[in-house]
Amino acid sequence: MATEHRILMCRRSVLGVLSGRKTETRRLKEPPWQPGDLLWMGEAWRTMDDWDTLSPREMLCDAEYAGMLPIRYEADEIGQRPSLCDGRTRPGMFLPKALARPLRLKVLDVHSEQLQSISEASALAEGLEPREEYWSNPSNPCVYYVLPGEPRANPKATYSYPIDAYRAWWGELRPKPGQRWEDNPRVWVTQWEIVNG
Repeated sequence: MATEHRILMCRRSVLGVLSGRKTETRRLKEPPWQPGDLLWMGEAWRTMDDWDTLSPREMLCDAEYAGMLPIRYEADEIGQRPSLCDGRTRPGMFLPKALARPLRLKVLDVHSEQLQSISEASALAEGLEPREEYWSNPSNPCVYYVLPGEPRANPKATYSYPIDAYRAWWGELRPKPGQRWEDNPRVWVTQWEIVNG
């Protein structure tokens, strides 16, 4: 039987997974999972502001709320109307498994490599979104790459090559010396396929 693990994900990563484009990730520490294990996404979330004083455990243990807990994930809030879930945002590390999305990521491979050895295909598998624009020639589209969840009209966040886009994303997440792109740290790569929970 497969072991299940939480994998913490930022909003961009969640959007990449939900789109089906993100099928791998790079982390600085060796993960506790192995091929065959299942991952569930620990992501930022919120519930009703009336429950802001309750811990996640209290929410799940209170029989009055069992099975009725409204939840909204931060990644789902982009362009959405306000909802009943207007409480404080809680980090993914505090999302109980029982409240996580039902999809699971089945681990296919885990290996280590230097960060800068990422290939174009692997950069795309990190969830980057290819887009086409017809700026100057309607018969010849220009393909560029953006980070997951990036608004359409943001020319400063467009990249000609997948590795350039991934480099920018890594810099956004890992600005500390020793972790930066230019430091070329050793990373652990996890590859998966999406399965229903």
